[in-house]
This record gives sequence, structure tokens and C-alpha cells, in this order.
Amino acid sequence: TRILNAYAHPDKTSTTSTSTTESIENIVHNKDENASLLTTTHSQKWLGTTVTIINRSEVLGRPLAALLALQGATVYSVDEHSILVFLGGCGSAPRMRKCPSTTTLADCVAASSIVVTGVPSPDFCLPSEWIQDQATIVNVSEYPNVNPSTLPPHAQYVPLVGKVTVAALEENLIRLHHQQQQQQTQSSYREQQEIETRVV
Repeated sequence: TRILNAYAHPDKTSTTSTSTTESIENIVHNKDENASLLTTTHSQKWLGTTVTIINRSEVLGRPLAALLALQGATVYSVDEHSILVFLGGCGSAPRMRKCPSTTTLADCVAASSIVVTGVPSPDFCLPSEWIQDQATIVNVSEYPNVNPSTLPPHAQYVPLVGKVTVAALEENLIRLHHQQQQQQTQSSYREQQEIETRVV
């Protein structure tokens, strides 16, 4: 269909994509001024994982790609105009770059153990033959972006966003609480050091 072709073969000449030198931290911070609480300490639990996110929206697709990369994942972010890759990993801060014009949606999906679909159209259906046998597919669109009956036999399919959203929010809440405790401990330690210095 026209919608599938648009995503499968993005217009690489488009100038709407973000600068390839933009820091991923900036993407997250520009989305939410409180996001620094989530990104100052980078867990690497997604290190070695490749993810494809179809539809680079400002609400979900783009921030999700940035957050996963901050936690070590390699994330392909696909929309109708371009394919970007968010590169995570230990060491230097993750970066983002534009993929070569030869890179297709099929290439990204075939390389990914996790695929997130968020195309807001009933006409889009991701071909099941592109999906890894044991991949996890999470649909966050109001429309089913895949045909569950044709998925690989060992693939895991999450058709709704509700439970995933709740789990992510709970994780973020725990991380925020943990970081707040660390900040309070550091503040108390500094105050104690100042008191001891004045006494001496």
C-alpha cells in the first residue's frame, strides 16, 4: 500500500530530519525539562539490544528512541522521510545519525529483537516476513500495525499500550525516588561536613 511504501522507502532527500550532530540528551531535555532526573545516571540494561521504532512522533517515537539509546540500545527511528539511528553504549554520550539511503525499513526490522509500531493509519501493516522469529512487537497505534495471525511462531506481540505505559511510568517513578534519596544523602553529607569544619 501507499502508506507501507512511504515507510519502507523513506524520502532520504527530506530536510525535515534532525541534525545528525544533535545530542540525544538535548532531545530528551527539550521534550521535558524534568527529564534530566531520568538521564543523569545512565543504566545500560538495553546494551546490545537493537530496536526499531516506526513513526518518529514528538509524543512517543522520538523521546522513546532517545531514552532507550541512553540505556545502551541501538535504535532505528523510522518515519516517512528518513531513517535515523540512535547509537547507545558505554563510554561517551549516545549520538544520533542519519542512515545511508540504501537502508530500508525491512533492514531495520530484520536486525531488531524489539519492534515498536505507532503508525496512525489503518492502511499500514508491517510484513511479518521481516520480523525475527523471537522478536517482541509492541503496537502503540490505535490501529493494529501488524497481522497477529501471520507473526513468526515464537514472536511476542503486545497489541495494546496500556500495560506497557503503566510499567514504564512505575519504573520511572522508582528511578526518580531512588535518585531523590541519593541527592538527599549527598546534601546531608555536605551539611555534616560544613558543621564539622566550623567546629574545628
